[in-house]
Amino acid sequence: MTSTVRRAALVCCVALVACIPMKTLRGSSGTFLTPMGAKVNVKRTAADVTPVLQEVFMQRGFQVISKATPAPNATVFFFRGSRAVVNSQNNTSDDVLSAGGQIGSWFAVRVTEEVGANKSVVAFYGKPTVYGKEVCADQDDQLRDTNYTCTDVRVNADWPAGQLVEGREETEIITAVIATLTERLPER
Repeated sequence: MTSTVRRAALVCCVALVACIPMKTLRGSSGTFLTPMGAKVNVKRTAADVTPVLQEVFMQRGFQVISKATPAPNATVFFFRGSRAVVNSQNNTSDDVLSAGGQIGSWFAVRVTEEVGANKSVVAFYGKPTVYGKEVCADQDDQLRDTNYTCTDVRVNADWPAGQLVEGREETEIITAVIATLTERLPER
Protein backbone atom coordinates (compact mmCIF):
# COMPACT_ATOMS: atom_id res chain seq x y z
CA MET A 1 0.00 0.00 0.00
CA THR A 2 1.48 3.33 -0.99
CA SER A 3 1.66 6.26 1.38
CA THR A 4 -0.92 8.13 -0.70
CA VAL A 5 -3.41 5.26 -0.39
CA ARG A 6 -2.72 5.01 3.37
CA ARG A 7 -3.27 8.73 3.81
CA ALA A 8 -6.52 8.57 1.85
CA ALA A 9 -7.71 5.62 3.94
CA LEU A 10 -6.87 7.51 7.16
CA VAL A 11 -8.75 10.60 5.96
CA CYS A 12 -11.78 8.40 5.15
CA CYS A 13 -11.71 6.82 8.61
CA VAL A 14 -11.45 10.19 10.34
CA ALA A 15 -14.29 11.55 8.20
CA LEU A 16 -16.50 8.56 9.03
CA VAL A 17 -15.87 8.88 12.76
CA ALA A 18 -16.60 12.60 12.62
CA CYS A 19 -19.95 11.85 10.95
CA ILE A 20 -21.22 9.47 13.65
CA PRO A 21 -24.12 11.21 15.39
CA MET A 22 -23.66 11.65 19.14
CA LYS A 23 -26.14 12.28 21.93
CA THR A 24 -25.75 13.71 25.41
CA LEU A 25 -27.15 11.53 28.19
CA ARG A 26 -29.52 13.36 30.59
CA GLY A 27 -31.26 10.64 32.66
CA SER A 28 -32.15 10.91 36.34
CA SER A 29 -34.68 9.82 38.92
CA GLY A 30 -36.20 13.29 38.55
CA THR A 31 -37.65 12.11 35.24
CA PHE A 32 -39.75 9.46 37.01
CA LEU A 33 -40.24 10.76 40.57
CA THR A 34 -41.78 14.03 41.69
CA PRO A 35 -39.89 15.90 44.42
CA MET A 36 -42.51 14.74 46.94
CA GLY A 37 -42.18 11.14 45.75
CA ALA A 38 -38.43 11.30 46.31
CA LYS A 39 -38.72 12.33 49.98
CA VAL A 40 -39.55 10.64 53.22
CA ASN A 41 -40.24 12.20 56.62
CA VAL A 42 -38.77 10.21 59.48
CA LYS A 43 -39.52 10.87 63.14
CA ARG A 44 -35.86 10.51 64.08
CA THR A 45 -32.86 12.78 64.36
CA ALA A 46 -30.32 12.97 61.56
CA ALA A 47 -27.89 11.13 63.85
CA ASP A 48 -30.36 8.21 63.98
CA VAL A 49 -31.16 8.27 60.26
CA THR A 50 -27.63 8.57 58.82
CA PRO A 51 -26.14 5.18 59.83
CA VAL A 52 -29.26 3.32 58.70
CA LEU A 53 -29.25 5.20 55.39
CA GLN A 54 -25.59 4.38 54.78
CA GLU A 55 -26.12 0.71 55.68
CA VAL A 56 -29.11 0.39 53.34
CA PHE A 57 -27.15 1.88 50.44
CA MET A 58 -24.09 -0.25 51.27
CA GLN A 59 -26.23 -3.42 51.17
CA ARG A 60 -27.16 -2.45 47.62
CA GLY A 61 -23.51 -1.94 46.64
CA PHE A 62 -23.30 1.86 46.95
CA GLN A 63 -20.55 3.52 48.97
CA VAL A 64 -20.41 7.06 50.32
CA ILE A 65 -17.93 8.90 48.09
CA SER A 66 -18.29 12.34 49.69
CA LYS A 67 -20.61 14.57 51.64
CA ALA A 68 -21.45 18.25 51.87
CA THR A 69 -22.97 20.35 54.63
CA PRO A 70 -24.84 23.16 52.87
CA ALA A 71 -26.60 24.25 56.09
CA PRO A 72 -26.07 23.60 59.82
CA ASN A 73 -29.02 21.19 59.95
CA ALA A 74 -28.50 19.53 56.53
CA THR A 75 -26.00 17.04 55.14
CA VAL A 76 -25.91 15.73 51.57
CA PHE A 77 -24.36 12.28 51.12
CA PHE A 78 -23.08 11.27 47.68
CA PHE A 79 -23.12 7.53 46.89
CA ARG A 80 -21.76 5.67 43.86
CA GLY A 81 -21.70 2.02 42.89
CA SER A 82 -22.16 -0.70 40.33
CA ARG A 83 -25.39 -1.69 38.67
CA ALA A 84 -24.68 -5.44 39.00
CA VAL A 85 -27.56 -6.08 41.42
CA VAL A 86 -30.09 -3.94 39.56
CA ASN A 87 -29.09 -5.34 36.16
CA SER A 88 -29.30 -8.97 37.26
CA GLN A 89 -32.80 -8.32 38.64
CA ASN A 90 -33.92 -6.69 35.40
CA ASN A 91 -32.10 -9.19 33.18
CA THR A 92 -30.25 -6.37 31.46
CA SER A 93 -26.66 -7.25 32.37
CA ASP A 94 -26.12 -8.77 28.89
CA ASP A 95 -27.26 -5.48 27.33
CA VAL A 96 -24.66 -3.58 29.35
CA LEU A 97 -21.89 -5.98 28.39
CA SER A 98 -22.87 -6.00 24.72
CA ALA A 99 -22.89 -2.20 24.77
CA GLY A 100 -19.27 -2.27 25.88
CA GLY A 101 -20.08 0.09 28.71
CA GLN A 102 -19.64 0.18 32.40
CA ILE A 103 -22.90 1.46 33.82
CA GLY A 104 -23.53 2.28 37.46
CA SER A 105 -25.56 4.61 39.64
CA TRP A 106 -24.91 7.76 41.65
CA PHE A 107 -27.10 9.23 44.37
CA ALA A 108 -27.30 12.46 46.34
CA VAL A 109 -29.27 12.07 49.57
CA ARG A 110 -30.06 15.18 51.62
CA VAL A 111 -30.81 14.60 55.30
CA THR A 112 -32.34 17.72 56.87
CA GLU A 113 -33.12 17.67 60.57
CA GLU A 114 -35.92 19.81 61.89
CA VAL A 115 -34.16 21.12 64.98
CA GLY A 116 -36.01 20.45 68.21
CA ALA A 117 -38.69 18.38 66.47
CA ASN A 118 -36.98 14.94 66.54
CA LYS A 119 -37.79 14.72 62.83
CA SER A 120 -35.74 14.52 59.62
CA VAL A 121 -36.61 14.89 55.96
CA VAL A 122 -34.63 12.62 53.65
CA ALA A 123 -34.66 13.67 49.98
CA PHE A 124 -33.23 11.45 47.23
CA TYR A 125 -31.85 12.11 43.76
CA GLY A 126 -30.20 9.52 41.51
CA LYS A 127 -28.48 9.42 38.15
CA PRO A 128 -26.80 6.76 36.03
CA THR A 129 -23.04 6.68 35.62
CA VAL A 130 -21.18 5.68 32.47
CA TYR A 131 -17.56 4.64 32.93
CA GLY A 132 -17.73 5.90 36.54
CA LYS A 133 -18.91 9.38 35.59
CA GLU A 134 -22.43 10.51 36.45
CA VAL A 135 -24.45 12.06 33.67
CA CYS A 136 -25.67 15.62 33.98
CA ALA A 137 -29.41 16.15 34.30
CA ASP A 138 -31.90 18.99 34.27
CA GLN A 139 -32.59 18.54 37.99
CA ASP A 140 -28.95 19.09 39.05
CA ASP A 141 -29.81 22.63 40.19
CA GLN A 142 -31.21 21.15 43.42
CA LEU A 143 -27.56 20.55 44.41
CA ARG A 144 -26.43 24.12 43.73
CA ASP A 145 -25.85 24.79 47.46
CA THR A 146 -23.33 21.90 47.60
CA ASN A 147 -21.17 23.28 44.74
CA TYR A 148 -21.86 20.09 42.79
CA THR A 149 -20.79 20.09 39.16
CA CYS A 150 -20.83 17.49 36.41
CA THR A 151 -19.61 17.11 32.86
CA ASP A 152 -21.87 16.01 30.01
CA VAL A 153 -21.51 12.37 28.98
CA ARG A 154 -21.79 11.82 25.24
CA VAL A 155 -22.26 8.50 23.44
CA ASN A 156 -23.02 7.38 19.90
CA ALA A 157 -26.66 8.06 19.06
CA ASP A 158 -27.24 4.34 18.41
CA TRP A 159 -25.54 3.20 21.64
CA PRO A 160 -27.41 -0.02 22.59
CA ALA A 161 -27.48 0.70 26.35
CA GLY A 162 -29.33 4.02 25.99
CA GLN A 163 -32.50 2.69 27.63
CA LEU A 164 -30.43 1.72 30.71
CA VAL A 165 -29.34 5.27 31.50
CA GLU A 166 -32.66 7.07 31.70
CA GLY A 167 -32.97 7.02 35.51
CA ARG A 168 -35.42 4.12 35.87
CA GLU A 169 -33.03 1.90 37.85
CA GLU A 170 -32.14 4.78 40.17
CA THR A 171 -35.86 5.42 40.70
CA GLU A 172 -36.36 1.74 41.64
CA ILE A 173 -33.50 1.91 44.12
CA ILE A 174 -34.77 5.14 45.68
CA THR A 175 -38.26 3.67 46.07
CA ALA A 176 -36.81 0.55 47.73
CA VAL A 177 -34.58 2.59 50.05
CA ILE A 178 -37.53 4.78 51.11
CA ALA A 179 -39.56 1.64 51.91
CA THR A 180 -36.65 0.15 53.88
CA LEU A 181 -36.09 3.37 55.85
CA THR A 182 -39.78 3.57 56.71
CA GLU A 183 -39.68 -0.06 57.87
CA ARG A 184 -36.40 0.21 59.81
CA LEU A 185 -37.18 3.58 61.41
CA PRO A 186 -40.83 3.29 62.47
CA GLU A 187 -42.50 6.07 64.43
CA ARG A 188 -41.81 5.75 68.14
